Amino acid sequence: MSRGRGQGGPLIAAICGVPLLCEALTSALDGIADVQSFPAGCEDTDGLLRSLRPDGVVVDNFRGAEQAEPYARATLSPLVHVRNVLVGSLFRRTVTA
Repeated sequence: MSRGRGQGGPLIAAICGVPLLCEALTSALDGIADVQSFPAGCEDTDGLLRSLRPDGVVVDNFRGAEQAEPYARATLSPLVHVRNVLVGSLFRRTVTA
């Protein structure tokens, strides 16, 4: 049962500086989980997460990961940090959980 909504599938908070990542998550998890997207750079990420109570958090920047970590630790919720990695002249996405 979802802590975020109290019924249905899990709730995932996606805090992204790259809106395309949020769109991709929403599409990939369609029918599996509900994804609520928020722009990176929120002043009170911990407060946002404690209010929303998501079952998992996805971020795409270091600051977001640092700010989401206290919530993830306190609630034992997964925190996934998607990072850009420059390889030659191409960017690749890597995932750190």
